[in-house]
Amino acid sequence: MYERAEKLYKAAELLLDVCKEMQNEARKFFKEDQIIAFAKEFCTVKLGTSRRAGHTTLINLLLKRKFPKSLVLFPNNGLAKNYKIHYDENDHQAVFSTERSNQDKWRGIDELNAVIIDCATFVPKQRMKKIYKSICAEKKRFEKEFYFILLE
Repeated sequence: MYERAEKLYKAAELLLDVCKEMQNEARKFFKEDQIIAFAKEFCTVKLGTSRRAGHTTLINLLLKRKFPKSLVLFPNNGLAKNYKIHYDENDHQAVFSTERSNQDKWRGIDELNAVIIDCATFVPKQRMKKIYKSICAEKKRFEKEFYFILLE
């Protein structure tokens, strides 16, 4: 599984590099009141491939190598708990589900450089909108590189 996750990491690096270039270009044109549109259009990277390809293992690689200050979200409490028990090599403190009961816990986390959402296709559209709105409320985050990484 780790070898496959390494391949996904290489793909993610390429996508993130393109995203970074586009953020830098677009940042000049977007106004502060358009921050959610900016986040969706220039800060979001979607990475999807077949089931059991190493998406969840990829999270550890991203946390270790690129985004140590990330919020990691899962569609439900069961998946979040499973990650903490079986995958979390970094003992990362900011791992939650996207369920309503957890939203207050992750809203106030400072100094994020990414939001990583595993199994993003299972997060309802309304909940995804709330995630963007909540994260984008801290507009300072978008003055430098910031990413929403949706693992599908």
